[in-house]
Amino acid sequence: DNPAVHEIGETEVHYIANMHGNEVVGMELMLHLLSHLTGGYGQNGTISSLVNSTRVHLLPSMNPDGFNNSWVGDCHSVWGRGNARDYDLNRNFPDKFEENTAPLQPETRAIMNWTTHIPFSLSAILHGGALVATYPWDNTPLGEYGRSEYSRCPDDDIYRHLALTY
Repeated sequence: DNPAVHEIGETEVHYIANMHGNEVVGMELMLHLLSHLTGGYGQNGTISSLVNSTRVHLLPSMNPDGFNNSWVGDCHSVWGRGNARDYDLNRNFPDKFEENTAPLQPETRAIMNWTTHIPFSLSAILHGGALVATYPWDNTPLGEYGRSEYSRCPDDDIYRHLALTY
């Protein structure tokens, strides 16, 4: 196999963790997944088949500066949530319904470039603190009388199925 190059027909997936530097459980899970995949490759048929047929991209920490600014054992404050410039990277991406006037941060731009240049079939960003599955256009515009309206994306059925499966 050729892990450094996209091959036609080979599935591309990516997992990102630690978007908020103070949410470390996803980073720990990612590092365990990395260890599991590398340790099981060549030893476990299922893992070997997965790795041979799928390019798995892992980013254990999207926000290493925030991680360095967080406090061990602190599960309630916002210390480390933002990046080195104190921007919430989760709110720094372009939005379908609301103008985002914050300057794009280097971390955000890197993720956008990454997802533009590789045709990912599936992506996941691991957060901490709640069990939530989000998908494209999952924020809602205000409709008539100020109530939120559900916003279907083109692949809504697939995303809803994956979210409910999760």
